[in-house]
Amino acid sequence: MNALRQLFITRVPQKLKEAKTLIQSASLLTFEPICDGYQGVWHTSHYGDVEQKWLLIHSEQATKQEHHTLNSRMFKQAEGSRKTFKKLCQQAFACRTDAHTAIEQWQEKQATLAVEATVLEVRVYKGKGRPGTNQQPVRIYY
Repeated sequence: MNALRQLFITRVPQKLKEAKTLIQSASLLTFEPICDGYQGVWHTSHYGDVEQKWLLIHSEQATKQEHHTLNSRMFKQAEGSRKTFKKLCQQAFACRTDAHTAIEQWQEKQATLAVEATVLEVRVYKGKGRPGTNQQPVRIYY
């Protein structure tokens, strides 16, 4: 940095539009090796009417950690969605329309999980064992 006569070094907030654009276009940039596990590319910015030089750094170790964190979050989210779907499946609905509405409402809340659900008709008969051939169900739920 001394060879470039830099006065100070700071971190650029990732909320800046220019920083977001630079990060999104990182796959198109040609990174140069800095040292073991690190690569970087220089970018000239005129943020705040001041010419600035930004260094975008790519770290292999940080990438591995980010993949691990993402997998962990997605697994937890999928497990939570599976549990809520199991609870939904255990509910009894009075009609098919209510069951379909509940499934649609559940699917709207899911960001990563999609299911193909069918509504089944469950007949409840009086007494134990197999119902008789002409026996009518006491109630029907879905």
